[in-house]
Amino acid sequence: MRRVSSPRWRTWVDRHRPLAILLPASLLVAWPLALLHGGAVVPPANQGLLADPLTELAASPAWRVLWSLWLPAALIIVESLGRRFRMSDATILAIGAVLIAAPVSLWAAGWAGTDGPLIFIGVLSLWLACRFADGRGSGWWLVLCGLAAGVLGVAAVLAFLLALILLAGVAAVQRAGGLRLIGVGALAVIASLVLPAIAAALRIGPTSGTPVALEDGSIGALSLLRRLLDAMIVTGLDAVASRGGPPGLPDYLTQPIGWVLIAGVLVAFAQARRSRPEAPLAVAAAVTALLAGPVLVLVLRLLHGDWLLPHASGSAVLLPAFLLATGTVLGNRVAAWVVVGWSGLVAVLAVLVVAGAG
Repeated sequence: MRRVSSPRWRTWVDRHRPLAILLPASLLVAWPLALLHGGAVVPPANQGLLADPLTELAASPAWRVLWSLWLPAALIIVESLGRRFRMSDATILAIGAVLIAAPVSLWAAGWAGTDGPLIFIGVLSLWLACRFADGRGSGWWLVLCGLAAGVLGVAAVLAFLLALILLAGVAAVQRAGGLRLIGVGALAVIASLVLPAIAAALRIGPTSGTPVALEDGSIGALSLLRRLLDAMIVTGLDAVASRGGPPGLPDYLTQPIGWVLIAGVLVAFAQARRSRPEAPLAVAAAVTALLAGPVLVLVLRLLHGDWLLPHASGSAVLLPAFLLATGTVLGNRVAAWVVVGWSGLVAVLAVLVVAGAG
């Protein structure tokens, strides 16, 4: 008997079951937010060479819908990375659902600003770094990605700092080709600062931070040190986890998503072992979560000559890494489906709240 071949679409669905759910779900969430949420007062984009053009274009509903395509694009790469770290379909579906429903993503889908592309750059840089570490791609793609990402502002450097730490971790495990891995990672970090440095020198676009106000009667050095320590909170893991959702969406709905991220990164770091393939990712996510704020403060000091506190929104670039680190320890199928259910509830309510307000 002649065997009847399955339709191509069915073959694709069988190979990418999480994406078959996540891609349409992302559009069902992102497009209503782009059309309704973004129709309110458009806030200015606060960083990058594209800040002023994006603020102008954000008033266009059609542009907001097109701009929101960063979300399905990011989900496609998340699924690829999930396969690379041997995650189950349920786990990939869970972290994809959190990517859709995370407050950072809800804001990014509602406004055509730089947050959404920063999330995409965060996952793209991680994918390129992993391919280079696996010997499946050239490191120059990571460097070029860093150079292009600089158009989104100085916060993009965090994605490549994380990639550098991940490549250093891989080098420590492999004990071969370490200098090459670390050299490419360092070059990508430097490349991501080229455009922000040009913008700072020519004074183009907004400054990616706010001045540090020293309190009357305080000791300057100690006050500055306190601001640097505060930056570890406002620009790292807590900034991604604790940011509130759209106006009208209760914080008690979005806070559990933040708890999942914080717990996931901490547990992944605690369980990191040299023999485990996900260890470099877990260490890179945890270390970058702590270093993000101070690194940005020092970079802004070098670029602008002033002590500035970075905008918390820039931490969106780290969301994919935190999610993937969490996914490496989210092996329980029941827990994964609980995360999917809660994220779905948050996403639906966010759309309803925004629709009601509109």
